[in-house]
Amino acid sequence: MCCLHPLLSSSDFAGGLPDPARKCWFPYKDEFNLDEQTRISSEMVIGTLDPMFAADRKQKFDQIIANRTFSICPVVEGLFDIGNICAVFRTAEAFGLQSVHVIANSDQKRYKEARNISMGAEKWLDVEVWENTNECVQVLRKRGYRIAVTDMGADTVPIHELDWTIPTAVIFGNEHNGTSEEALALADVKCHIPMVGMVDSFNVSVAAGILMYHVVGDRLERTGIHGDLSSEEQQILRAEFYLRNKRNVKDVVNHLLKKELVLT
Repeated sequence: MCCLHPLLSSSDFAGGLPDPARKCWFPYKDEFNLDEQTRISSEMVIGTLDPMFAADRKQKFDQIIANRTFSICPVVEGLFDIGNICAVFRTAEAFGLQSVHVIANSDQKRYKEARNISMGAEKWLDVEVWENTNECVQVLRKRGYRIAVTDMGADTVPIHELDWTIPTAVIFGNEHNGTSEEALALADVKCHIPMVGMVDSFNVSVAAGILMYHVVGDRLERTGIHGDLSSEEQQILRAEFYLRNKRNVKDVVNHLLKKELVLT
């Protein structure tokens, strides 16, 4: 069972197959639910809310959305330290990775508590929480993702030998036991970060940060871009971000739309 981010408002999140005409899965239709009766398009959301934002705020949205991607999904599996989950999410947001996943396994309460992500990173991410590894992997595979697992075993490849322009979900194991045997068995590829010192492992949040930094660099080197959303997808995500910007923004949109209908 998957628990979706509570701020998501578009209507078709999760579970769908990837569009064969595009390179990577995208979760949203151009349809936003303000309430049970009212559905509007991204154009209407943006047209209604755009005058409320200062020019520098809109410029910030332009920059962020242009560098967003769903092509790489960090997945944390069974982490014990809430701080590590927060750190992975903050790094993912900073590098423009929009979709992140938590496999809760035996202690889901801990992961629900972890949703108060520092600096508000989770507000701008699409977070999905899974009860077990198999369900998460199967859904991500149906969405068209290659499943990569981080591991220090002998049968792994260095992260710099992989092509990160391929849509990939990357699983990071917990602090004590690493990636689970189940995740390793389900993986399409196992990878590691090369190390040349006496220590034989990184903290999980450090490893995730190194890998995500490398991923962005690899994508830029191969294609010249990191963000890969189409203009239509960027517009939909902009509308989503506008709605996430403030808690009461849906009420504002409803009020303005009703006022416009009265005036016309």
